[in-house]
Amino acid sequence: MYIIKKILAKTIYKQYCHKIATLDTKKQMYTYLTNNISKTTNTVLTAYHWPDIDGIAGIYALSELLNKLGHTHCTPKISQIPQFEALWAIKLLGLKFLEIEKSDIYRPIILVDVSDPLDLPKEVLLENVIAVIDHRSYYEATAFKNALCWIEETGSASTMIVELYRHSLYKPSSISANLLYLAIISNTINLMSHNTTDLDKEAIQWVKSFITINKIDIDAMLNEKSQINDIYQRIDNDTSSKCHIINEKLTVIAQLELVDAKKFILNNIHEIVSSLNKVMSSRFAKNIFIIIVDTRLYETYFIFLEGFTRKFVEQFIPLMNLNLNLSGKVNCGFVNDVYIRKEIIKICATNT
Repeated sequence: MYIIKKILAKTIYKQYCHKIATLDTKKQMYTYLTNNISKTTNTVLTAYHWPDIDGIAGIYALSELLNKLGHTHCTPKISQIPQFEALWAIKLLGLKFLEIEKSDIYRPIILVDVSDPLDLPKEVLLENVIAVIDHRSYYEATAFKNALCWIEETGSASTMIVELYRHSLYKPSSISANLLYLAIISNTINLMSHNTTDLDKEAIQWVKSFITINKIDIDAMLNEKSQINDIYQRIDNDTSSKCHIINEKLTVIAQLELVDAKKFILNNIHEIVSSLNKVMSSRFAKNIFIIIVDTRLYETYFIFLEGFTRKFVEQFIPLMNLNLNLSGKVNCGFVNDVYIRKEIIKICATNT
């Protein structure tokens, strides 16, 4: 399900009960972006406050498209240092992103890959957001009273930006194409995650003809995501915005995506458990577990601090046991399949 909502002089509210985009959804957002953005006012495009490669790709490629459409005062900006694979891509492509400034608090804002006020940069005022493009099944789009919101369950927000390009008939630059391609590959674990849609697959095939990167670059990106110097810091950053109600408990769900996930777990299990306990305490949550996806073998590992949540998850995902030789209730299960956090949240929320 997705919602497109626009509140300007009057409210127009439409709700659709299918997941795959129709021409009208792309057309409505494209028409809005074309006709409702000032060509003289500075407009800021931004993403999640700690942006990953999907957010970086989305704001860069969309700003390029808007510039092609004559909106030359649209600028992609970020709030915090991006996540590791995003930093790698920025360096690879020789890019620089401006930081959001205090003065931007008064400017129109376009959000990509974010639709929850808790995830926004502090410089963003809700009433100044004029458009939202996001791909989560859980969102708070109604918080943006002056925005057109396009929320669709795709594997990547960058897929939605590709859809806008395809509708516009403009071609992305090689830099935008490289970013969009890497973002979709990263977000869908090479199109292997359960939230991968036909639109993601179509987007990859379309944008592939404009890229200059290769498999070596993709492998390098996956390796970069696997470099973790401080496990607690990585988990803390990953879970900084929101808890979820899972099995009637306030729960933190962490996620890592790594090459050689099993080896990482066996070598670092005590630090992982300690970090999970610290994060759970700092969030005042009642429960926490972590999902660790192996981006080469396409396996997913779940580490639980107690058995009750595992039993709940196993109602929907059959897990094999990984013996960690730990005392207490800490346990680890895995499945030879790819499940990422968005899918787990959706499954658990539906069945809670």
